[in-house]
Amino acid sequence: HKIEDLERKFQDMFKNSKLDQTGKELCESLVGIKIDDFSKLWNSLAERDATGYALNLVNEEEKARHLIKLLFRKHPSFARLRRIWSTTKEFIDQTILETIINSFIPSNPRTKRIQLVISPNPSIPKNATCDIIVGGVRFSPVCIDNTKGIFISTTNLEILSKFGRTVEEIAEALSGQNIKLKTEEEKNWKDYMIIEAKPADDEFQDYIPYIEIYDFPDQFMILVPAYEALDIAEKILMEYEKQFSKVRDRLPFHLGVIAFHRRTPLYIVMDAARRLLKRFEMSKTIEADVIKVEDIAGDSELGKCKKLVLQVDRREIPLNWVVSYSTKDPEVEDLWYPYLRICSAEKPDRTLCFDYTGSGDYVVHIKEIKEKDRIKIEPSYFKLCYIEESSDRFNVDENLKFIDDIHHIKNLWEMVKRNLLSKKWTLSQLYSFWKELERIKEYDEETFEYFLESNLINILGLNPSSDEFEFLKKAIEDGLFELCLHWNLQVRKEKAEKGADSI
Repeated sequence: HKIEDLERKFQDMFKNSKLDQTGKELCESLVGIKIDDFSKLWNSLAERDATGYALNLVNEEEKARHLIKLLFRKHPSFARLRRIWSTTKEFIDQTILETIINSFIPSNPRTKRIQLVISPNPSIPKNATCDIIVGGVRFSPVCIDNTKGIFISTTNLEILSKFGRTVEEIAEALSGQNIKLKTEEEKNWKDYMIIEAKPADDEFQDYIPYIEIYDFPDQFMILVPAYEALDIAEKILMEYEKQFSKVRDRLPFHLGVIAFHRRTPLYIVMDAARRLLKRFEMSKTIEADVIKVEDIAGDSELGKCKKLVLQVDRREIPLNWVVSYSTKDPEVEDLWYPYLRICSAEKPDRTLCFDYTGSGDYVVHIKEIKEKDRIKIEPSYFKLCYIEESSDRFNVDENLKFIDDIHHIKNLWEMVKRNLLSKKWTLSQLYSFWKELERIKEYDEETFEYFLESNLINILGLNPSSDEFEFLKKAIEDGLFELCLHWNLQVRKEKAEKGADSI
């Protein structure tokens, strides 16, 4: 049978599941058993579809096409599944958790702890915390000896940098300081004194502020300092772009960065993460237009590459993908991978092209992808948010960005810092522009664009013909600029206006 004839036959069987003799013989030739009711065959195969896609189909034409895939496609072997499992596990365990995370291990004084003796003894339970204010700085040490009033600092000592640059200098300056102290049971601050401060014993030192919650071959979760979170995310993205460049159109990689206050209950954060993971799992195939193709030669790691500039619907900034088509030898072309899915009802006029399903679904090798092609991709999404209230966790699965936007947010902040440090902009200008953005959001698209361009010129002083003007305008329309400002100014508490030492 030709594929088209078989598809039409299956459509008729879906409409009338009682099989005639021809239908019985056909089904027996395909599955090796005799059946009278075609629906029994379909139900048994649909229930075994690992994707879960078959059970949700209602249209006879779609069912027939999918049934052909279930019957004739080559199923992944155990060895292939094992290789995929090993590759993704190695990426998470070695590349992310060992190499990238360890590269962000902070230095003195961030990893150091100070031992404090407070008088009079607050008499709080061992392992409990209290709040103290010293020199206008508030932090929460933990009690390690409730009989002698001995505490250990648990915070980043950089907040005490006014007292010194090293743990020894800070400890020496804290000795003899008058402090305000409040326990969890008390509502009022009381006067106390630090009668002794010194670097804590070795058993309390070298605390690394990264905690792995879990990791599987397909996902991981880790607690990191919010200040470094976006930098870590960008490093992870860069490794994904290199190691999985050949399959990034089919193997999406989603990243979520959820920031929260240290007193936020962990169950709220975990619930937010669970909701975000569920949203990631619901992502669907999208289509993108190839607006530019460039050859990239001489990459020592990726070898021969193509750069694709992809335009996605309802988005201003295009996606930029660098896709390798070399074997392990950078000088040798890989003609087996990668092939991209083309949106075309007819077979494209390309040499390296074939129908990978037998139903008119064509793929073309990356070497022969051209401008104006339309391709199918599995998008990789990104979420950057801050949980200020417990109810915020119900909204973390909204307004996802593309993972490529990590680069754009970083570039935006570099642009903002550059203009602030050069005194072209001030923070008051920036906040004024931000406030104006909020006001004009309610306007229609044409009016919004008019006022946006006017504010870029009049408030920020940008030249309409400059690259900064164009980039900032597109970033605002894609919702990236406000996200960048919120993250850096209100979550990370950056003070770029005061110079590099404050950043």
